[in-house]
Amino acid sequence: MTPILSFRRSLPLSLTAFVAALVITTFPAGSDMAPRGQPEAEETVRFSADTRTSPYATQRVRIGANDARIEKVIPGSENNGWFNSISPIGRAGAIFGSRSSDNPTAGDSGTYGSGNFVIHDSDKSAWAGYDEIRVANGAGGGSGREINPISQKPLVPNDPVNIYAAGQVSALTLSSGRPDVRGSRTITAYLNLQANGADADKGINVGYNAVVVKNGQADAINLFRQHAIQQWSDTGIRGSRIRFDTTTAAGGMGIVFNDGAINFQEATPVTLFTISSQIVASAKPIKFPSSPIRALPPAAAVGAGATIYVTDDPKHRGLASSDGRNWRFMDGTIAGFD
Repeated sequence: MTPILSFRRSLPLSLTAFVAALVITTFPAGSDMAPRGQPEAEETVRFSADTRTSPYATQRVRIGANDARIEKVIPGSENNGWFNSISPIGRAGAIFGSRSSDNPTAGDSGTYGSGNFVIHDSDKSAWAGYDEIRVANGAGGGSGREINPISQKPLVPNDPVNIYAAGQVSALTLSSGRPDVRGSRTITAYLNLQANGADADKGINVGYNAVVVKNGQADAINLFRQHAIQQWSDTGIRGSRIRFDTTTAAGGMGIVFNDGAINFQEATPVTLFTISSQIVASAKPIKFPSSPIRALPPAAAVGAGATIYVTDDPKHRGLASSDGRNWRFMDGTIAGFD
């Protein structure tokens, strides 16, 4: 026998105690389920209004566990759901699937999402949501998950200090803890990228026209002060980093990579220093390291071409350069020998 599941309303909408009915219809084995076929049997399980735990609604449909196990930990989760399917076996709460080959519209999307809650209260692993796509060789492309917010209102900007700007529209927000759930602690990470049997060609792509360009710049990644891009050389070992500590707008410096050149700029932005394949140029005076004659480092150790400012030369000749063996002033005299 082949079971068919559907929902139907058994009372008019005007009635306060709305009742949903789950209809389990059984067809003979091998039936093609054509309209002409008549079911052998029909069973109806009715879901009545549940007002025990919900201050938000007086009617709901519940399947599975009915002990408010999610609501007790995350207030407003089950109580806000018109349809609650809570797994009593600790596995998947619900499975939604779709095959692109079943869709008659070429290039169309197939599967649609849901709100998911998982309470991880043991030493077993848990996923609040799990998405997997399997693309056959020779088939078209696929996206693990695509989020497309549609906004028809004026832009409301936000920034790292004002993430939840009133009226802002974001495609995705990752946050830790909830203000209504006590005892929340630091989580391990907001986002992990990890190879799981196969690697990826790219880590993160920001499309060439994904972010609006303002004053010659698109703010693709925004960080608050004392935040860094950190490299790790091995487990638990921090390597190189790029850290941002600026506290004022006027104090902001920038590094801009152009074709064949690197420019170091002020906040205005005015280029202060340029390194290119042809020249190194500075818009400001360059300060060399300084030392008295008796404390000059070995010229051979620093190598030929190194330059230093001698602070106590009686003739005030200033800069001295290493020839690989000695420090020499611009007139050729060895420092400390005249």
